[in-house]
Amino acid sequence: WDIQIDGLTGSRGPNNNKGYTSNTYELASHYCHIQGEFIRTPVLSAWPPNENVRKKVRSSYHHAFMTAAYAHNELMNDSSMEKKLDATLLYPNVLRRLLETFLAFKTPASNNGFAGAMRDMGAKLESMGYQGDPNALRLELTRFTHAYSHADSPETDTVMNPDEIGSTITAVFTFMNAIDQDHFRGLCQLIGADPKQLLQEPKPKDNTRKEVHNV
Repeated sequence: WDIQIDGLTGSRGPNNNKGYTSNTYELASHYCHIQGEFIRTPVLSAWPPNENVRKKVRSSYHHAFMTAAYAHNELMNDSSMEKKLDATLLYPNVLRRLLETFLAFKTPASNNGFAGAMRDMGAKLESMGYQGDPNALRLELTRFTHAYSHADSPETDTVMNPDEIGSTITAVFTFMNAIDQDHFRGLCQLIGADPKQLLQEPKPKDNTRKEVHNV
C-alpha cells in the first residue's frame, strides 16, 4: 500500500492542496490506568516517525531495527509489568531476525548456522579489542534466541522472565555496535536515535566460565 500511495498524484501530508492527500498510521496498544486497573486500549498514531524512515521500512532489516529501538525506548519510559509482558511476546522473533540479517551481512560465506556465526563473531570481537567479555555477550544472545524465538505458544506463562527482555535488547545493540560501529550509527541516524542510549556498559571478562558446547 505504501508503494501504491507513492504513485498517486500529489504529496503526502495534511498541508497538501493538490492531488491525493494521505497519511500513514500505526494501530498500537497502550495501557491506560482506569479505575484502579491497567486496561489495554487501541491508539492510532502517525507512523513512521519521519520521511526517511518511511522509505526504509520496506526493508525488513531496517524495520526490525526500528521496532527494537522503539521497544527499548518504551521500556525505558515505562518499565511496568504490562509493558514487559508485551515485549516478551512481540520481540524475541524480531531480535532473532535482526541478528540473523546482520550476521548474513557481516559473514556472507559462513555455513555454520546461527550459533556458528555467533561464535565466529565472538572470536572477531576478541581480536578487535572489545573491552567487555565477547563470549559472555554472544552466549547470552545465542541462548536467548534459541530459547525464546519461534515459540510454539503465545501464552504469557510460557515466556521468559519479563525482566530479561530489556537487557537483551540492549545486548543486541551492543553486539552490533562492537562489530561495526559505523553501520550501527548509520541505523541510529536513520531513525533519529542516540546510539549511546541504546547501548549497555561492557561486562568484564569471566575467566572461570566454561564454553557451552550445545549452543
